[in-house]
Amino acid sequence: MTPEIYQALAPLVTVWPERNTRLNILTAPLPVLRTLNADDQWAPLAVIDAERLVESRREGGIAQVADLLADPILAGRSSAELEPLLDIRSDWFLLDASVELLDRQRHLFTVLHRETDTTVAVFRSEGEL
Repeated sequence: MTPEIYQALAPLVTVWPERNTRLNILTAPLPVLRTLNADDQWAPLAVIDAERLVESRREGGIAQVADLLADPILAGRSSAELEPLLDIRSDWFLLDASVELLDRQRHLFTVLHRETDTTVAVFRSEGEL
């Protein structure tokens, strides 16, 4: 892996959680949405198709996983393997906080995990993640 590839992927991937989780289709950025395709398709969606999904999501046309899979871009394609990987909620979050106090700046990253009735800080780091 080159530094350039790492920099390109860093905002899109994570090592959290340690076990499988689903992709939140309501918050996934365009490059991640491009990876969603029919079960038998390895090629990413065309940029224009993913942009249309983002626009449809913004306008409220995609509010559930079924809405995404019924969209003309994916409609009629096999999605039995894709559907269980998708959701409309997230349980893992990254809090990125900066505070300036008396001309000093502090930066804190916190990985949060939402469980049934609570949210737990799993990891904290000052400066860099």
